[in-house]
Amino acid sequence: MTQPELADRVGMTRQMISYLEIRAENPTMEQIKKFADFFSVSADEFIYENIGREPRSNLERQIEKLKKLPKAQRKLVSDMIEAAVKAS
Repeated sequence: MTQPELADRVGMTRQMISYLEIRAENPTMEQIKKFADFFSVSADEFIYENIGREPRSNLERQIEKLKKLPKAQRKLVSDMIEAAVKAS
């Protein structure tokens, strides 16, 4: 992914991405949250990279994304999961 693509996806300028990448500037908490959300990791994982934890599973990442859906969409997904579990 290029700097301009990442900048567009997290709502920053390419210049800011460049400054952060070369460590000319430290990210704000808001920027850390945006990056962590984009990369589907916790802020701790984003800041500390590999801190000895097991990688998060795909299911855990999907659950985190589901939590951010509007209530009606969360209910729909929940109903679908419930139906699938009952059917098995």
